[in-house]
Amino acid sequence: WRFYRHNVDEKSNRVIANITNTFNVTPNFSLRARFSNDFTSQNSDDRRATEKPLAFGYSGEYISTNELYSVLYGEFLATYINKLTDKLELTVRGGYNATNSSFNLTSRSTDGGLSSENFFDVAASVNKANSDTRRQNRIIDALVGVVNLDYDNFAYLEGTIRRDRTSTMHPDNNSFLYPSINSSLVFSQKWTMPSFLDYGKLRASWGIVGNYPGIYDAPISYSQGTLGSQVNGGSSVLYTELPWSFGNDKIAPERKYEYEIGLETRLFKNKIGLDITHYNAQIRNQILRTTLAATTGAGEILANTGTLRNKGIEVGLNSTPIKTSNFSWDLS
Repeated sequence: WRFYRHNVDEKSNRVIANITNTFNVTPNFSLRARFSNDFTSQNSDDRRATEKPLAFGYSGEYISTNELYSVLYGEFLATYINKLTDKLELTVRGGYNATNSSFNLTSRSTDGGLSSENFFDVAASVNKANSDTRRQNRIIDALVGVVNLDYDNFAYLEGTIRRDRTSTMHPDNNSFLYPSINSSLVFSQKWTMPSFLDYGKLRASWGIVGNYPGIYDAPISYSQGTLGSQVNGGSSVLYTELPWSFGNDKIAPERKYEYEIGLETRLFKNKIGLDITHYNAQIRNQILRTTLAATTGAGEILANTGTLRNKGIEVGLNSTPIKTSNFSWDLS
């Protein structure tokens, strides 16, 4: 019965578009602009057949749902590349990007069954039809800067800085900086190595990244209800109340501080590869919900509640013990 008489038809239309253009202003300086959009429209009809004659009561159900999703992205990036000396190259990049994500849902459904047998429409609702409307909108933008130095394809140094801003936090406290620095030294490129060492690189990096509360999690908002009219001809009596999960205007973003040191080598005519990494990461100001006493009017609150550390050593070994013109065997 459920297989044949409970049917859901879903129709979806999606349009993905993007355009990118690069302007070479000078031989060393260029500008790039990029815009993209991902738009989805989705409609579903959920039809559940009546299960008994109307003489024995109402049954069946109809639900109609319309959803719209949109992600709009824009980016501007400027790049400057210059050979400072015969061996030293400088690359500087700076730009701005932003993402606007929106979601809209409208749903209507019958209540109490269908007044006419297998008439799938909200007009057939025995009681007043149920309705549900949801709207979400989130904007995140960032300013980005990158400076890269390359010395003779041997030593590399890169520094980055990023300023994020998000609409999911209070406007007075929603902008944060995240720097990073990383370097690498391809010592096999510059120094004479033993015959068994084909490639060797040392690398080190340090950086901060962030994470934000979910959409509409941080604001302190109240729910509105009505007691209806208390006297004949009177106006409805409205009231507001706290939700069970309370927001937090002073919430701070999670920050992950991490450094990493690594060694990468290839040995014996590239038949063996060895990669050793030591990492140490610490997440500060974790965003979690913590329990409140019910006497406060809410059961939980969004808060920066803790610190989490993750550190260790990773060792990766890969090899190609057999390699011919028709067959190769890779192990890792």
